[in-house]
Amino acid sequence: MSACRQTRSLRTNPVLRALFHFPRLLVLLSTSLAMLAIPTRADENRLTVFAAASLTNAVGEAAKRFEQQTGIAIRLSFAGSSTLARQIEAGADADLFLSANEAWADYLLDRGLLDPQHQSRSLSNDLVLVGPFGNGQKSLPHLSERHLFSRLGKDGLIAMGDPDHVPAGIYGKQALEALGLWQATSRRIARTDNVRAAVALVSRREVPLAIVYKSDMVDIEDLQILYVFERTGPPIRYVFAKTTNSHSTAAEQLLSFLSGTEGMAIFRRYGFSTATEK
Repeated sequence: MSACRQTRSLRTNPVLRALFHFPRLLVLLSTSLAMLAIPTRADENRLTVFAAASLTNAVGEAAKRFEQQTGIAIRLSFAGSSTLARQIEAGADADLFLSANEAWADYLLDRGLLDPQHQSRSLSNDLVLVGPFGNGQKSLPHLSERHLFSRLGKDGLIAMGDPDHVPAGIYGKQALEALGLWQATSRRIARTDNVRAAVALVSRREVPLAIVYKSDMVDIEDLQILYVFERTGPPIRYVFAKTTNSHSTAAEQLLSFLSGTEGMAIFRRYGFSTATEK
């Protein structure tokens, strides 16, 4: 067969064309599989961390410290714990999940998405009622319906995380229920997707009050703590855990750093406490 007829046959006959290119495809496929099987240095030196919004400042500083010490790059994604948990459940790529409550961590544990052998429940926080400075506002020795509504006025709202799914909001609802105030205030709640959004609302004076974490008040100069909720619900417990999707030993290294002496010292500077201090 002439070269011209051979070329024409390859163009017109799909079977011949496939057989002609098959050796090349086989080489490309085997090369690609070999490359996938070899972990790259970049994969080993890069981590993705999903962290609760309330951890933004503290984890930001801790991540920088860890990067300086190890050379491992960290990509941080902050949002409400419920939002992050749903993203991990949907297949999002994360090495560590830092949850603001145990419920959302347990939700992922029950679905086999967190590693029960690599987790920490050492970090804690306090819940506080806050408002802007000025107007003669003073801290309250106790919280009653009269005190609360005198601060809210006729149309004012209390900003807090959505109590249906945001940990700070769940804690807030439990605290108000314990004080017998939830029924009176449930229709005066400005629900937010995360606790930092609640802080922003009261800072901009769009609402007169907000229920947030004590750690959210560090370095906030235009707000004051009016009341600290004590023994009004279960302790606030953060859960740091490695995802089962992560195969990086660096993730375990970062988890140890965050829950160790150096990491906990950073968290304390940002208003957090340890579970043993509660």
